[in-house]
Amino acid sequence: MRVHISPTPPSGTLTALASKSDAHRALLAAALAEAPTEIVFNTTSADIEVTLNGLSAFGAKVERSAVGATIFPRAMPPSGFLDCGESGSTLRFVLPLLTALGLPTEIGGRGRLPERPLSPLREVLSEHGAEFSAEKLPFALRGRLRGGEFRLPGDVSSQYVTGLLMALPLLAVGGRITLTTALESRGYVEMTLSVLRRFGVEIAADGDNFSVRGGVKYASPRRYVVEGDWSNAAFFLAANCFGAAVSVENLRADSAQPDRIVTELLPALRTAENRVISVAQCPDLAPVLSVVAAVGAGETRLTGAARLRLKESDRLRAIAATLQAVGGDVTEMADGLIIRGVQKLRGGEIDSFNDHRIVMAMTVAALASENGVTIRRAEAVQKSYPQFFADWERLGGRVES
Repeated sequence: MRVHISPTPPSGTLTALASKSDAHRALLAAALAEAPTEIVFNTTSADIEVTLNGLSAFGAKVERSAVGATIFPRAMPPSGFLDCGESGSTLRFVLPLLTALGLPTEIGGRGRLPERPLSPLREVLSEHGAEFSAEKLPFALRGRLRGGEFRLPGDVSSQYVTGLLMALPLLAVGGRITLTTALESRGYVEMTLSVLRRFGVEIAADGDNFSVRGGVKYASPRRYVVEGDWSNAAFFLAANCFGAAVSVENLRADSAQPDRIVTELLPALRTAENRVISVAQCPDLAPVLSVVAAVGAGETRLTGAARLRLKESDRLRAIAATLQAVGGDVTEMADGLIIRGVQKLRGGEIDSFNDHRIVMAMTVAALASENGVTIRRAEAVQKSYPQFFADWERLGGRVES
């Protein structure tokens, strides 16, 4: 799909869509509980659908409703197959869970997912009884996880930690997660701990290490309301830097979502002239922060961003290439970007790199351009925000296809 975004700013009130990070965790926890749970979410996406469909691998039944879905655990035999689509969260969360339960499963995926890293999670699971038929997707997963100490770095993916935190309570003896490097994206681990508490699972944290008691049963809260998503709301909040006037409802100010920090970072980008911003704890904000930094005075250095090369695209390269194509002044570094502000972007045509966050960031960039921005492969927004363009237009923005 090819769309052209005109430099016409949106305005009005938007209800934040359901957080897919929260939804992934709640849906999986519901599939592990002892009783049904109603999960309430105001929208879905390709990634959430992957997890919903994948619950059959755990023997859970999903009944859709007007407000979300009810999950019935152990309602049927496990399917033995799981298609992870392009959802890295789903894949990394389910690997420890399936092996903790001893459920042999054929696992597949599409897009860039087979190339995204599973190491060192694969190795640490293998050390504790898991068996992988191949090093990357598709593969057969066999074996049963044993408890003990799970050592892995904390700066590759917090999703590895989440998967283990959810799985170890299911083991007879539990285990300990010891991180050998500092934990990045800590907020997402805090989200996991919060969801686990809602399902009756308490985990002891000692800095970057976690002690997990085994033999714990997940207790259904009966009803779980998925909170609003700060990551996708950030694009509309950033649009306000370029003449938009959008207020976003359904966002928790006390949320553990790391991207809540966008409310602090956007003003900093508009006031200071020489800035160093680490995105180590909020990597998903990098595309839209780069767009805001690209227009205005001064220089911005985005650091702590090496993991962005392992996302749906090589996101550092994608950000640099797309901003340069529309008149931005960006230098790509190994683990970040140097962005020198210009008075205005000229606009032009870019490829999305099939990355949903690049599509949405460049939609915001169109507001700061002379001629608007044309985006190829704009359908990538289906991954996290299928109604993004509909919401943009409803608020008065112009989208032409």
